[in-house]
Amino acid sequence: MAGLPNVVKEVLHRLMNAAAGVTRIHESPTRGAADSALDASRTMGREDSAIPGTMDRDFGDQPDIAARPRAQGRGSLSAARRDELTEELASRLHNEWRAPRLRDDGRYEERPKQVRDDQEWITAHGTDQVDIANTDYRDLPLDYRRENQESAKVALPLALDEHLAGRDPARAGFVEDASEQVHIAWLDRNRDWAPPDQSLPYGRLSEEEKEKDRVVVRAAVDLINEQLRDGPA
Repeated sequence: MAGLPNVVKEVLHRLMNAAAGVTRIHESPTRGAADSALDASRTMGREDSAIPGTMDRDFGDQPDIAARPRAQGRGSLSAARRDELTEELASRLHNEWRAPRLRDDGRYEERPKQVRDDQEWITAHGTDQVDIANTDYRDLPLDYRRENQESAKVALPLALDEHLAGRDPARAGFVEDASEQVHIAWLDRNRDWAPPDQSLPYGRLSEEEKEKDRVVVRAAVDLINEQLRDGPA
């Protein structure tokens, strides 16, 4: 600014100072807000990381909020408790099967069967013949408890997982999907002797055959809803 009149120099100097002041006014709050936000985020990260299962894992790993209380309770459902529920479901499936055979005198239409695998039962009863319709589940030989147990082992975990996820296992979509899994497992066990109309994929079964699988799933759903309504014990 050499050679300029002093008055002009003074005006230019004031204008430059004013411009610098405006620049600082616009920049400073921006930097301060960013720094504050960064500090706050760091602080939140440290505080949340002190709580297991919050900021120290990926978002995708976090359970649905509605399902979280049930998911946390899953660990308390012991192996012994699961076995107990499996046996209870197997017993209910036996009763479902024989219910249509109930007569007016309180007994069931007879269904005699030969016992082959349970030698202990044969020895205890002195015979290899059993009327499975008029025998309670827990008194059946192993041969005739096993199929109900295997079906229960498929349906029960499916219904339990649905319950623990906070979804309604009684909804039609779940019942159909689970029924298909029950049928697939049944075919794996019985394919060697299954009649042609039962050897089809689930989607090609008759409604009557599909209903046999749905009965298993609905019984599992009812048991889960009754026993775990307030969360796993």
